[in-house]
Amino acid sequence: MTDDFNQIIEQAKAGDPAAWATLTQRFQTPAVRAAYTILGDRDEADDAVQDGWLLALHKLDDLREPARFGGWFYRIVANVALRRRQQRTAQVANLELLEKAVQPDAEATDAAARLDRLPLALQALSTRDQIVVSLHYFSGAPVATIAHVLGIPLGTVKSRLHHARQTLRKEFEKMNNQGIARPDHIPADFRQTIAGTGGEIPWQPIFNGAFAGWLANRQSVPTGATPTGWKSVGSDGLVGEDYANGLLLTYGKLEWQDLELSLLVTPLAGGNAQILLRCNEQANGWYLVDLLMGWQAIAISRLTFDAQGNTEQVKLSVVDYPLEHGHEYALSIATRGHSITTYMDGALVNQLTNATWLGGRVGLNVWKGKTLFRDMKLRLLR
Repeated sequence: MTDDFNQIIEQAKAGDPAAWATLTQRFQTPAVRAAYTILGDRDEADDAVQDGWLLALHKLDDLREPARFGGWFYRIVANVALRRRQQRTAQVANLELLEKAVQPDAEATDAAARLDRLPLALQALSTRDQIVVSLHYFSGAPVATIAHVLGIPLGTVKSRLHHARQTLRKEFEKMNNQGIARPDHIPADFRQTIAGTGGEIPWQPIFNGAFAGWLANRQSVPTGATPTGWKSVGSDGLVGEDYANGLLLTYGKLEWQDLELSLLVTPLAGGNAQILLRCNEQANGWYLVDLLMGWQAIAISRLTFDAQGNTEQVKLSVVDYPLEHGHEYALSIATRGHSITTYMDGALVNQLTNATWLGGRVGLNVWKGKTLFRDMKLRLLR
């Protein structure tokens, strides 16, 4: 039996679907029980185990003793579940912290109603106030860090936070007096739920303040290290700054095919903010979603590199789009078969078909500029 199991593990390492099916059949139910013990919710437990399988897929080559797969996998699931519980607690705590900052003397009985209204009230803030509120209250970034990232004085950050709280107070008063109405300018949710043949396909966070699973310039990032040119911001943010040759971060597996990537992107200074798709081989070619600040456009290009490292770029789709520094954009990108589609703030922007590469990693790049990437999530469609 031990030899048989060792063979199953070796086949799984080689990407054999039948071997993974065997492992899933054997370990799925105990893993769900372990996750449920931590989370107390069956749907969240199922999601945590699915996250655990994805991590196991990435890390299986690190398992030296196949016979210990069970305990190794359960630890992965337990860590995922604990992280989810911490994030869930932190999100509620941050909302409550902001709510108390806005209405410090309000009756406790009104708190739940105001928490429900808070996401809507936030839309009344200016773009510059939204970004400092998001970084401080939702990503947990200290005021000094926000000042450094945005390149503004510490007092300006404090002033914008104060102004944002004042605006939110007025918005709550307006809601109380006039009722709640969804303004026309608020976009549809850019992370709508979809379902496959196996049920709902959840979003998976791909950055939580550490670089586990990421490659910097085609090399794995050592544990505890931060790649040159990048800085972790709060619990889920990354800022890259480069004015020379670009900064390259990639994440995922070469066999990834159909997927959706969503994130919040804030161009802070200089040139282009770039998101990579279907990075092939050793990142010798990829598709590029490019926020062209100078051109005021969003483009999808195909990049290739020859043996000497020279780049050939072919623009496949260029759409005029008003872009501004300091504005946080909700960007979603879907790859399905030959198609690549982008959405900005819930609205369709680019749509094309190209069959050069049908699989590969995702990634980030900053070209002669400074960009903040935040709240990055991904879901594999197959």
